[in-house]
Amino acid sequence: MPKNKDNKNQDKPKELSLYATYRIYKNSIELEKKYADFEVTDTIVPLEKYTYKQLYNATKNGYIKKLGNQKWYGIFAPKTIEELFDRIDYPDMDDYNNLYKNVISPLANELALESQSLFDDQKLKYNDLGLGIFDFNKASLGLQPIYSFYSLKFEKYLEKDEVKTVKIDKKFVYQYKLDNSKVILVPKIKENPDKKIIKKAFIEISDGEPMLSTLKKYGLKIAKFTSSIKKTYLNKEVVQKPLKSIRIFVKIGDNKDITGNQYKYTGYTAIGIANALTLLDYNVCIIGVFTTITKVKNKSGNLVEGTRVESVILKDFGENLDSQKLLYICSDASFFRSKFFINIIKVSDEYGDNIETTLGHSPDVDKVESLIFNYFGKIDKKWKPNGQNDISQGFLYFIFSSIHSEKDMLLEIRDKIRNVINENVEARKQIALNLI
Repeated sequence: MPKNKDNKNQDKPKELSLYATYRIYKNSIELEKKYADFEVTDTIVPLEKYTYKQLYNATKNGYIKKLGNQKWYGIFAPKTIEELFDRIDYPDMDDYNNLYKNVISPLANELALESQSLFDDQKLKYNDLGLGIFDFNKASLGLQPIYSFYSLKFEKYLEKDEVKTVKIDKKFVYQYKLDNSKVILVPKIKENPDKKIIKKAFIEISDGEPMLSTLKKYGLKIAKFTSSIKKTYLNKEVVQKPLKSIRIFVKIGDNKDITGNQYKYTGYTAIGIANALTLLDYNVCIIGVFTTITKVKNKSGNLVEGTRVESVILKDFGENLDSQKLLYICSDASFFRSKFFINIIKVSDEYGDNIETTLGHSPDVDKVESLIFNYFGKIDKKWKPNGQNDISQGFLYFIFSSIHSEKDMLLEIRDKIRNVINENVEARKQIALNLI
């Protein structure tokens, strides 16, 4: 199960006494620029016998040994050091897009319909203009294949302007304009290397055999469908949502035992929820959070255990969601296990921290949540003096970390979207009762 948790009613989390510094970057370009030209020094690491530069070189050499290692870097593991550091886009968008289309989007549709009963005055209307969320369940009631012209003689699909309609024995039939050969109207078939099977099935259909059962008999699948029910998009009128601005925090990094394939799901969850909430008419901001616990210098110059926190706004309110670039930072283990590691060393060198060869360790999600929620809570004026969520500011916060499977991803998406809906329902009740 994922290690995430929700603050009940989004109340202010307890501030930790753990010494920390916090820096925020407006975007990923600003973060990269900060450290791109930073030269690692030959300064000896406090309490250690090696320099920052030696640690940097040793870490980078470790990358080279791992090149091509799919367990470490993921299925699209970089094969060269140049490929590792030049990468800026997530390489497996087919995987994410497939999950989003077949799993995340249908779940978002389900929750959108569910929210209708929670918002008493919310009016959801179906339309045929492509506005809103596609309701597959409704569309499937009128599902029918998309037909195309097919030449039995030449064993190929034809364009409409290549075909003519003629009347033979009081029946209208289709012919190929090229040579008057027979043409039939059949569905396009998903790619099949054996054209003989396709032709055999189509001949039987042409002779009057039932289309669906004939295709099934030969193991052929229809490629494209349409629906006779045209109004299949569900769109909603503007409805008051007191808590409309959602900050999604993604804790970058994970345990060394987590494979590249497991690592991807935290980012998939965050980006998937962001996409779904955007469709549900919420404003979404996504923030990547980099945290490292090590021995840091306090104001007196003494080394104490502390946390260095750096966060970067990957998508601000009002910006378009570039899934490919966001997933590279949030779901690609090759980013975490290369550029992130390098930045840990550079941050330590900049501050003069003690940094071990293991590059410190990451705080648990509760500590990270406390640090970032309190930091951004002050910016957003999210908390009242008594620590309660100030509904009038319109913010909800969520943090994601250590999600390692599709099952846990779906549990998180369902839980968080429902949380957003329920929090807004409760907020509207409070507004109606003049409790804020």
